Amino acid sequence: MLLINGNLWSNTETERAIELVSNQIVDTLSHKSLDRQTVLDAAGRFTDDFLNGNLNKEFAPFFQHEEITKEEIHTLVETFQKDALSKRTSRELDSLKQGDHILIVPKGVLFHIAAGNMDILPAYSVLEGLLTGNINILKLPSADHGLSVFLLKKLIEYEPRLKEYIYVFDTPSSDLLTVQKLMNFANTIVVWGSDDAIEAVRKNAPVNAEIVEWGHKLSFCYVQDMGVPDSLLVKLAHHLFETNQLLCNSCQGIYVDTDNYEDAAAFGKRFAKILGEIEPEYVLPDYLQGKLTLEALTRRLENINEKEIIYQNQRSSVTCKRDSDLELSLLYGNIWVKPLKQDRIGAALLKSKLYLQTAGIYPFSAPLIQKLSRTGLTNIISIGEMSDKQMGMTHDGRFSLQQYVRLVEVGHS
Repeated sequence: MLLINGNLWSNTETERAIELVSNQIVDTLSHKSLDRQTVLDAAGRFTDDFLNGNLNKEFAPFFQHEEITKEEIHTLVETFQKDALSKRTSRELDSLKQGDHILIVPKGVLFHIAAGNMDILPAYSVLEGLLTGNINILKLPSADHGLSVFLLKKLIEYEPRLKEYIYVFDTPSSDLLTVQKLMNFANTIVVWGSDDAIEAVRKNAPVNAEIVEWGHKLSFCYVQDMGVPDSLLVKLAHHLFETNQLLCNSCQGIYVDTDNYEDAAAFGKRFAKILGEIEPEYVLPDYLQGKLTLEALTRRLENINEKEIIYQNQRSSVTCKRDSDLELSLLYGNIWVKPLKQDRIGAALLKSKLYLQTAGIYPFSAPLIQKLSRTGLTNIISIGEMSDKQMGMTHDGRFSLQQYVRLVEVGHS
């Protein structure tokens, strides 16, 4: 499904849509501009209606979707709230203007290649482009369930002027010819996803287009004091289940400040108990639950010689490992715990320096922050804050809105 001029088009009309977009973006860039307040007002009216329950009937098909819950949709739509967006744009953009002779202008046309690990992320990426005054062309991920198209169409309904700044294409990455045509419209290509996705864009992008990469990242927790209160570990457990560990800032594992494997395993056992108590609050689709059950059985068989200690719950688990490698977890509430003394932090994380993002730490101390900040991490927070909303914060150590504008120096008259 395509979204062109605020209307839904069939995928069979892709060629006609590309021709129309080609003509319209030239006219829009030449004769029109998008005011930030216009976008903020549209987003504000939309979220107000949603939070007041006025859009429940329209959202009903998504509330019933087995892969995204009503609570998740509610949390995600809240990121469109006007006040939060207004504060964010002021923080990121207003600080750029240092004098009367600096203009902040849009890049022009952004082509968003979105990842499919979060249903609202494609729409949110477009919203960032709108806040910076850009025309936005979005290529949907293959796993999209229609929520992003719905959200963007609703924004246009609240503010029809946005229809010239939002174009959505449901083009598979395998259709390289069409993807390249869309890339050719862009001043800046915004790519979210894995190393393979970024490499493919680098290989096929036109030489006259800038590429902004939001790539694969890994996050973890570091526990210096194993006396961390249960209340913080409960918050961490909720974070794992709420995000399913699919986001860049999702905790994949916990390092414990020790060189004793048994001490780390004891901490893992304690956290596994907390996970087991909380997991009934979070229900997975049957197919995912079945997949996790098979994986758990496989791990038990592979671990027949007890190379690792695994604390298995119904759907969650803690695997206590002896190495110190930063790695992806099994996701969906399945986490690893590893021993790692502070004096080996730098060496352990060096090989992952390009993939580091968030560390949740306990205690939240200046010396530990200083040590971890040297590794390449871009966000260091308390363990209890891992579950806080992260959308709207820096992306991988950069303010994203600043990536979508140009600074124009104007000479003195």
